[in-house]
Amino acid sequence: MRENEPINSTDLLDILLTINTPRDPNGFGFGFDEFDNEKSMTDHEILATILDIDIGGRDPTASTFCFAVYNICKNSGVLQRLREEIFEVLGNDFLRPITFEDLNKFQYLEAIIKETQRIIPLNPLITRQTHVKTALNGHIIEKDTPIWLHQEKLHKDKISWYEPEKFIPDRFYNSNNNKDENDKEKN
Repeated sequence: MRENEPINSTDLLDILLTINTPRDPNGFGFGFDEFDNEKSMTDHEILATILDIDIGGRDPTASTFCFAVYNICKNSGVLQRLREEIFEVLGNDFLRPITFEDLNKFQYLEAIIKETQRIIPLNPLITRQTHVKTALNGHIIEKDTPIWLHQEKLHKDKISWYEPEKFIPDRFYNSNNNKDENDKEKN
């Protein structure tokens, strides 16, 4: 790459390394005189950023899978129903490639995943910020106030959920396109 040649990469590593160089051919201003007081990223910080992004995208999937398997194994009725759905969708040919159409037929499996994420939320706190002054239940919340939602508490609220501590995938199961419904209406 030549010194004055623009870098047209959208690859994260290229962008982080470009930002971290004394020259910036894209003209973003990073690494130039106006940012001399700014500390550039060290190689360790670049690595940590990439690992945060990588693990943040991969670990929740692996954790959800592990918690789902745990809950399936712990609940024999759930395991039996999942087996029945697998046989219904795939038949006896487990070696054939699974198609996108097959995936759309796994409605009970989708309900298991949703119930897993309800009962064991991977991110128990959700943060938001108000953009305008807001009134909520008689309380005034000023503009730019950080709001923290305790997802686990919401997901185990006895007013909203029937037996919230129990693993019940049927809360999210509906043979008509797997639409979520309030599980109290079903029970």
